[in-house]
Amino acid sequence: MNAAAAPLSKTPYAAFLKAEVAPPSEAAQAAIAAGPYPPHLFPPLERAPSLVARRNAEVPTGFALRPDGEVRVFDRTPMPGVSPEMWTWWFGWHGDAPGRYQLWHPKAHVAAVWVDGAGDTGAYLGRESHITEYLGGQKVRGSIRFVPPAELGIDEAQLKARGEICICGRIGPQFPKADIGWLVHHVYPTSAEAGAQSSEMQSYFWLAGPHLAARSGGAWRTSALRAFAKLTGAARQIDPAALLAHCSEEMAHLATILPGLYAEYGPKGAASPSTEKEIAQ
Repeated sequence: MNAAAAPLSKTPYAAFLKAEVAPPSEAAQAAIAAGPYPPHLFPPLERAPSLVARRNAEVPTGFALRPDGEVRVFDRTPMPGVSPEMWTWWFGWHGDAPGRYQLWHPKAHVAAVWVDGAGDTGAYLGRESHITEYLGGQKVRGSIRFVPPAELGIDEAQLKARGEICICGRIGPQFPKADIGWLVHHVYPTSAEAGAQSSEMQSYFWLAGPHLAARSGGAWRTSALRAFAKLTGAARQIDPAALLAHCSEEMAHLATILPGLYAEYGPKGAASPSTEKEIAQ
């Protein structure tokens, strides 16, 4: 399941590969061992603006299952030496080639590509990314449509004033074209000592249940999709423990190499990755 070797060996940023990935955080491991929490401890999507504004997730790491089939997964990751703007840059940069995506989690990530075919534009908002990765032992081909935080009612002016960012996206399978939920990665500074800023990332996933929606065909198709999911128990195919473990691993792993990548390939870096010729897997 190690997806990294061939593409990464042909890229100039192979030096940033850290093949070993640390296990999930102690908090994530404890949450997985504990199993589902009571759903009321995990606020619904509609509370995203207040969760972001107050940084007040009562249970920052864990998951809950609701009777309607909805799955909620939260995870908090400390990121020493990482600034929020590094993450803004990363989400625009990483989706252009398999090797870049594999740096994020060398043991689970396979490939990422922008659906619009525009390549490395430096932007991610308004774009759709197709990703291939492993969650636990299951290979997943997913789609993420990145949207502005304001689409979820999050105050973008407040984010900017506080030096924070929110990466927001509608997620689903590549086929059939449907949405199964939402993700929000809220990155906020926690300290700035000797010029080196540190941050935390609070991640939220709201999946299945009322978040299932067809991308075409109107309300009737969405209703049919939800009825089918309820009848077949499709929500049970989402493994919240595997998602929590994966999120904990990938976010902490990337945080260890992101400052170096940003210094080399970011806005003030000397490298010019737009001219790379990489072999797709």
